[in-house]
Amino acid sequence: MMYLGIDQHARQLTISLRDGSGDVSAAAICDGKGKCRSCDGKGPIDRESTPS
Repeated sequence: MMYLGIDQHARQLTISLRDGSGDVSAAAICDGKGKCRSCDGKGPIDRESTPS
């Protein structure tokens, strides 16, 4: 089972996807202007190529 975590902070959202043991599979930080970046250092997330 996978768990989606969304943490709202003053100026950003932190989004993480965890597996059943609590290990993070994917994570991103989104600012209030709609720009998101991955937390693994791969740079910005391209919303056009992200499956919906």
